[in-house]
Amino acid sequence: MKLINYFSSILVISILSSCAKEATNNGFSNAKLVTDSSYQPNSSGSFWVYNNSDTNGVLKDSFTVSSTGKDTTINSLPYTILKYDTTYQFQYHVNNKYMFRTSAYTFSSPLGPISFTGFNVDYIDNVNDIAGTQWNFMCVDGGNVSVNTILGKVNVPTNAIGVINNTGTSITINGISYKNVIVSHVDFTALLPTAPGSYSTIQSMDFYTAKGIGVIKVVTYNQSNKITLIQTLKRYSIL
Repeated sequence: MKLINYFSSILVISILSSCAKEATNNGFSNAKLVTDSSYQPNSSGSFWVYNNSDTNGVLKDSFTVSSTGKDTTINSLPYTILKYDTTYQFQYHVNNKYMFRTSAYTFSSPLGPISFTGFNVDYIDNVNDIAGTQWNFMCVDGGNVSVNTILGKVNVPTNAIGVINNTGTSITINGISYKNVIVSHVDFTALLPTAPGSYSTIQSMDFYTAKGIGVIKVVTYNQSNKITLIQTLKRYSIL
């Protein structure tokens, strides 16, 4: 998904589980059963098509995420390179943890736009976590971002908080039924000088991640907790 301003992106991804067919691909003939039963398969040449819709369900546009099958190392961590329309994003999966990273991102805030490079999203900290489990992570390298304001540059500390809402959920999206879905919520926060002493939520996201398929839905909220974008998996092909 496109990560531009309101996270019109979110790299979502994925495919079918190893022993049983967890989802049907709406008749898309290029999809195949594979043995990868993780929550983020990344086989080379595979692709996922997502719809962007507004809060009324009106389709705005679509975008494609595809796996290059190539690996890279960032901050000593291993990532698989995913092509996201005209740019790249990076998927991390080690043991039971799932995270992705973008090369650029911009938040809206009371200070104005907060822009930076190297944005991290830890959307499943451990697939074995039960509902209610929380975790903290550094969404910006170094934890701080420099923001241009009318008073000059301001150093703003950031943080992110994730929580598991549900596990083992079943859901139907765009006519496709998915099982073993983990639903997580992430708040991205900043210690703004306009609200000293407490972190303010700048943006939030809900992630729906299916076993053997990847992220199948993302709901993005603004700083007023209003939905700004809904992204859903339309079709996919796993090679």
